[in-house]
Amino acid sequence: MTKQQIEKISKKVKKLFYNPPKKNMDAVERKLLQDFWDFHIVPVVKESRKMAKKYKADENIVWLGALLHDVSLTEDRKNHDEMSAKKAYEMMVKEGFDKKTAERVKNIALRHRCRKYHPKTLEEKIVTTADALNHFLPSFYLGIAVVASEEYALMMRKNIEKLERDYQHKIFFKDEQRLVKKRLADFKRWFAI
Repeated sequence: MTKQQIEKISKKVKKLFYNPPKKNMDAVERKLLQDFWDFHIVPVVKESRKMAKKYKADENIVWLGALLHDVSLTEDRKNHDEMSAKKAYEMMVKEGFDKKTAERVKNIALRHRCRKYHPKTLEEKIVTTADALNHFLPSFYLGIAVVASEEYALMMRKNIEKLERDYQHKIFFKDEQRLVKKRLADFKRWFAI
């Protein structure tokens, strides 16, 4: 697999978030998906690639997994881990990736939420951790609050439980656990929780 192949699929995934195939989507939902690409997918890809180098993982698998872990959100939110896994596999095979590579990327999408399936490989744990780390950035929730027209502080209070679950179950590396522990304490202090 080449860098050019990955960049080509990256452009296709970005296009899905900027021009979603879902019918009857209003302007707010379209903007949310565009922002989701810019403020979630792109940072998860960046953090995943950095962690892949740090932990000596397969950088290309991590890159692809981070790009595709939430791809089904462009169509539907239900079971997005399972649906993204299916869509990621289909896209990769269609783009000429071998089935073994497509399967590895599919498993990253399938396991990144740690609900029904849990990460097993180093690459799966890296993307899961990078995804969870993004949830600990104040800007992630600020964007959601704006789109949802919710008061930021109120929304943060509601999401602390999710952040605590992410901290407990989705951060697989000690350095990142230390970083997240501090951010979680900051959120609790800032929002008087």
